[in-house]
Amino acid sequence: METVTAGSANTASGQPRRFWGRKSLRREIVIVLLIKLALIMGIKMVFFSHPLSQQETQNRLENMLAGSSQTSEPPAPPVSHSNSME
Repeated sequence: METVTAGSANTASGQPRRFWGRKSLRREIVIVLLIKLALIMGIKMVFFSHPLSQQETQNRLENMLAGSSQTSEPPAPPVSHSNSME
C-alpha cells in the first residue's frame, strides 16, 4: 500500500502533478484576473475623472466661498407640517 502525502500527489502516469500544469486552473485564474482588472478600470473611469486645471479649480473655489459669504444670516429652520386639528 502506497501512502500519498499532500505535497506529493501523482497523476495516473506516475508523474508528479504540478500546480500550474492543470489548464483549467490556469484558465480560471486568468479569467478572474481579467474580471478584476476590468472592474478596477471601470471604477477608475467612473470615480476618478481627469484632473482639473489650476484655473478651473480656483474658479470653483472662489464661487463656493463667494456663495457662502453672501448669506450672512443663518438659514431659517425647516417648517414642520402637522396634520393635527386644532
